[in-house]
Amino acid sequence: MAAPSMTISTAILLFLLLPAISATRSNPNPNNTNSDYIRTECASKYEPGLCYDSLIAHANEVQGDPAKLTVVAVRVSFSSARKTMAYISNLSRKPNPDKVLKVCVSSFGDAIYQMQRSTRAMNHENFINDESMSHRLFNVTTWLGAAVNSQRTCVDEFGSVKSDVYDRVVYVQKLTSQAIGFINWYLEGAVQMD
Repeated sequence: MAAPSMTISTAILLFLLLPAISATRSNPNPNNTNSDYIRTECASKYEPGLCYDSLIAHANEVQGDPAKLTVVAVRVSFSSARKTMAYISNLSRKPNPDKVLKVCVSSFGDAIYQMQRSTRAMNHENFINDESMSHRLFNVTTWLGAAVNSQRTCVDEFGSVKSDVYDRVVYVQKLTSQAIGFINWYLEGAVQMD
């Protein structure tokens, strides 16, 4: 007789818990829509894995908003560039630094300047609602394009020699190009909305 009562109580327990179990299973991460948005937008980019990996930490900030995603892409590239610049600068201060490092510090300094201008323009308080937003974004793409060229100068100095510095600079170059891609993507969407 104990078996049927155990079955009935198990059934009642399952009946009460089933909605909670299915809700957890269908959306194990309450921020899933934000990460899905990042994944979807990155899927069409040149390097979807790099795109997703570099932006997913900002999914809650982006909140499915193309303008916020564009701003975050620019900030992420600038942040990575600053870390790389600090790394290269530290290496160049060691005794007998390589000539390549000196060139990289110089050219990367130029890139940092252009990226800083871009980030400042994108951080303008009313940036997205600003009437001159399209003009400002064209300026930002110009500055970021100049940054990519400066980064390329550093990469070119290495020739066929690959190193940790080379890998870091190429990574930043990809993030900067990705930021330009997001700005162009955003501008295309803004033009279509007009």
